[in-house]
Amino acid sequence: MDKAKEIFQDETPVNVNYEAEDFSLYVPKRFDINSADEHNVILQDGDQKYIVFYNELEDSRSKLHYNEAKTIGTLAFEAFEDEGKFGYIRIMPDEGEGYEIQVGIGGVKITTLTKKGNMEKDAEEMMNIAKSIVANS
Repeated sequence: MDKAKEIFQDETPVNVNYEAEDFSLYVPKRFDINSADEHNVILQDGDQKYIVFYNELEDSRSKLHYNEAKTIGTLAFEAFEDEGKFGYIRIMPDEGEGYEIQVGIGGVKITTLTKKGNMEKDAEEMMNIAKSIVANS
C-alpha cells in the first residue's frame, strides 16, 4: 500500500496509451484490452482481469467510490488526499484463497482479484492507471 500511496502523491504524469470511448488511460505493456465501453474497460494480464470504471460526473476529489468501498471485513483500507485529488486503496479477502484489491481516485475505480505475492505490484499498476485517467479527464 505504501507504493500505491507514493504513486498517488507523485506529480510525475503517467502517459496514456489507450483511448476508450469517453476517456483515455495508461495500459501496462503486458495487459490486453478485453473489452471497453463508455464507462468501463476490462484489462487482462494472463488469467487476471482488472475492471476499470470511470464516472465522468465525479471529479478527482470525489469520495463516492471511497464511501461505497467501506465494508466490514477489509484487511486494509487507506485514503490519500492532496490539493487536487482524493484516492484510496482497499484490500479484502476474496471467496477463495486470494484477495480483492480496489484502488480509486475521484470518479475512477479499479478492481482485481490477486494473490498475496502480487498485491503490491498490482496496486502500483492500478494506481498508475487510475492516475492516468484522472490527469487526462
